[in-house]
Amino acid sequence: MNCPLVCGLKKYVKNLPEHVIYQIPSRPDTYKMVSVKTGKYEGMMIARPEFVEESGIYPKKRNFWSYYVVGLQAKVKEQGVGKAFCKFLKNLANKDEKCKGRIWLRAFNNMEPSGRASSTWWFKQGFIGCDKQAQADLERVLHHQKPKYGDWYRDMDMYLPVK
Repeated sequence: MNCPLVCGLKKYVKNLPEHVIYQIPSRPDTYKMVSVKTGKYEGMMIARPEFVEESGIYPKKRNFWSYYVVGLQAKVKEQGVGKAFCKFLKNLANKDEKCKGRIWLRAFNNMEPSGRASSTWWFKQGFIGCDKQAQADLERVLHHQKPKYGDWYRDMDMYLPVK
């Protein structure tokens, strides 16, 4: 996919963003990203506001609205695509009066082809595991220590603390 309009604007407009994120009109919970520099597709995120009745997602919270990240996919890893989507979603959640900045997801740790757990990446973006033992194991692994409670690599629910 090429975007001559955005790429052509670079000549005339200074300080353009590195990426452009846009919503798919036919699927309002789907966002795609293109590079301003090349005009090429870089990734996709599916996230939507939903009502959460469970009490285990946010500490001491039940019956609330929060954005749920269904999935995030970057065409090329380690190019800032995921971080840009994460920043975009944080802004979106903060502007939403129902969600009040709340975001949660399930980190599927067995899905990453590189062999790295997605929970480690989400943790670096500011997310915390809902299960305290799993979170403690994750932090130990990130500090190159052996997990204390068992299989830290399992899928885990994570949330973004609200400031």
